[in-house]
Amino acid sequence: MRARRRGRVQLVEVTIDSLAEVGYVGTTLAEIAGRAGVSPGLVAHYFDDKDGLLEAAFRTLARTLAARMRARLALARTPRGRVQAVIDINLAPEEFDKRTGTAWLAFLGPGIARARPEAGADRLPAPHVCRICATTCAD
Repeated sequence: MRARRRGRVQLVEVTIDSLAEVGYVGTTLAEIAGRAGVSPGLVAHYFDDKDGLLEAAFRTLARTLAARMRARLALARTPRGRVQAVIDINLAPEEFDKRTGTAWLAFLGPGIARARPEAGADRLPAPHVCRICATTCAD
C-alpha cells in the first residue's frame, strides 16, 4: 500500500511540474508517464484519466496550503494576528512561483472545474480563485 501511495504522490508532483513547464494542453498522461518513467497505463490505473490526475494535483496543493495555514494560525495570539496569518499564507511567495501558480491556473481553464463537477471541483474556494486571478494579473 505504501508503494501505491508513493507512486501516486510522485505522479502528482510530476503533474505539477509538467503544468508549469508545458501547460495544461501539454500535460497528458503520456507526458506524465514519460517524466515519471512509468507506463501511461499505470498513470491511468491510479487516476483513470487526465481530469482525475489534475484533481489529485489540486487537492495536494490545497492540502499543503491548509497545513501551512493551520500551523500559522496556531501561532496567532490575537484576532489581528489570525487575520495577518491568513493574508501571509495566501500571499506567500511560494503560492505565486511559476510551478504553483501555473498549476492553480490549470484548474480555471479547461481543467477539472468543468469536467468533473461530481467531484465538487466546480466550486473552487474563493481564496483559490483570488490567488489564481492575482497570479495571472501579476504576469
